[in-house]
Amino acid sequence: MTDPTRAGAPLCAFDLTPLQLAESSGVGRYTRELLRGLEAAPGGWRFGGLANRPLALSGLRLTTPLLPAAPGPRRLIWIQTGARVALRRARPAVAHFTNMVAPVWAPCPVVLTVHDASLVLHPKLHAFRHWLAVRPMLPLMARRASAVITVSESAKADIVACLGVRPDRVRVIYNGPSDQCRPVTEPDVIRSVRQRHGLPERFFLFVGTLEPRKNALGLINALAIARAVDPEMAVAMVGPLGWKYEATLVRIERLGLGRAVHRLGYVADGDLPALYSACQAVVYPSLYEGFGFPIVEGMACGAPVITSNVSSMREIAGQAGYLCDPRSPEAIARAMLDIAGNPELAAGLRAKGLVRAAQFSWRRAAAETLTVYESVAAPR
Repeated sequence: MTDPTRAGAPLCAFDLTPLQLAESSGVGRYTRELLRGLEAAPGGWRFGGLANRPLALSGLRLTTPLLPAAPGPRRLIWIQTGARVALRRARPAVAHFTNMVAPVWAPCPVVLTVHDASLVLHPKLHAFRHWLAVRPMLPLMARRASAVITVSESAKADIVACLGVRPDRVRVIYNGPSDQCRPVTEPDVIRSVRQRHGLPERFFLFVGTLEPRKNALGLINALAIARAVDPEMAVAMVGPLGWKYEATLVRIERLGLGRAVHRLGYVADGDLPALYSACQAVVYPSLYEGFGFPIVEGMACGAPVITSNVSSMREIAGQAGYLCDPRSPEAIARAMLDIAGNPELAAGLRAKGLVRAAQFSWRRAAAETLTVYESVAAPR
């Protein structure tokens, strides 16, 4: 239902297409959490959803109904066609497209979130069909947008260099951890989650889709090296199977790590804080990221975090993470062994991580996003 307290307020048409998957990716998490923050913000805006098919919007309360649009073709085609029709009908003050793709010709100012420039910098880390569908038009879409939002200074530098967008038109707005990401200290809760997922008392945690960019294969090779020193070392892997996941599963089998690698698949958000809190450390050795949700989520739950010393990850982790070369399994293994064998190091990283995570929040992200809307919005 429309919120009567916001009647007459400017309307933002908000892209909900990343929520089409029940098991949300990082972009889906960004879309959902940012919209929650925007709905709660005192900015006096109304929000209407843009989507090419019906969506389950549990936990979200749009202040105006979904913009009229019949179920349409695939997302990328629909954004260039059906979304434009919906925007002409609704006449919003601004439209925010949250996942790299926006209408090239839109009847209103457009804010486009570009999470990173990996399609340009690292095309081999993407499925060819995805690269082909988005890469050719990405520079044009970014340059035609009234403003571009990205999620780290590292990503901004890449976007400016690779997409030809002027620096003054790219605004860095950091993501935040979910409100439920906080340390879980109740032993019974930890024990219950660990038993439900069949996990040992000691384990490292990987959160991410099994695909080449996330470097799960490098983590498996590191685990094999580390187990030569500590045979009890184990890894829990949370996340769905993605593009080219087979190589990781084959490597697990060939190295005889079937009992040491616990593949949990998609895990309900309610279980993640306990898993983060229970693990020896989060290991996130991605090859490239625009942000890296597991870094701040793990830190917010009090977990030590091992992550890569490249792209945005060193920026997001700051001095609170254990940084290593993601292309060196030996370096990843050394980080795991250092934390497992040094309680003081682990405790120091936990304490620093909690302080670092507190610097990121969806409330701040929403407030800064509203500032971008105000700067580009069409006159009422």
